[in-house]
Amino acid sequence: MRISTPVNKKTLKHHLDYHGWKYILLAVLAVFGWWLIYDVTEPVAPPEKRIDIYVQAETTMDELMQAFMEPVWQETVPEMEEVVAASLLVSDEYNAAMQLVVHFAAADGDIYIMHQDYYAQYAREGVFVPLDSLIEEGRLNVDGIDLTKGYVDVPVEFDENHTPVAWEKQLCGIPLESLYGFMTEMQVDNRVLYACIAQNNGNEDNVIKFFDGMIQHGRGDKPDWLAEE
Repeated sequence: MRISTPVNKKTLKHHLDYHGWKYILLAVLAVFGWWLIYDVTEPVAPPEKRIDIYVQAETTMDELMQAFMEPVWQETVPEMEEVVAASLLVSDEYNAAMQLVVHFAAADGDIYIMHQDYYAQYAREGVFVPLDSLIEEGRLNVDGIDLTKGYVDVPVEFDENHTPVAWEKQLCGIPLESLYGFMTEMQVDNRVLYACIAQNNGNEDNVIKFFDGMIQHGRGDKPDWLAEE
């Protein structure tokens, strides 16, 4: 003899009370599995077809940065498959420093917009491309930009103990303090930021083109509220 339990509101509630967690777990596993498949199979552009920009700022959002970079991408290096902007920590000093070390050690990132608290330190360590020759060659247009604060004493000679014995002033980053487009469009405090090209970038010719376009796009009028300070 076969006993059949009728399906009604009472029996369904009883079933869900005891077995509902199984359905929730199944749903979570399904979503996770779909995400994992998508993440693993999503095509990733090779380094020579991708430009990564990292921004150390407390106030901006990745969406604003990406919107700022999008027209620069299309105007300067449309052949690039991906241009991605992302924010980095700055308020937490210890974790911010660790995050930078990891990125630099992994040769991750082509352009960095650095907070003044970290810029000089990494410039002295040779992390960034010196920009003087690029300006002399006409590859970077810095007309009207005060570059004074961008110069850093970089060691160029060392003794047998690897102690610096000679230094040279090098322009390792563009001070953004007068480029108010960064402030109005990306909502960052441009007065404390420097734009730099990483030594270990993935495609220097295209990175330089994009970098110059980014600087030009960042030009703009000083906001009225700032002029009143």
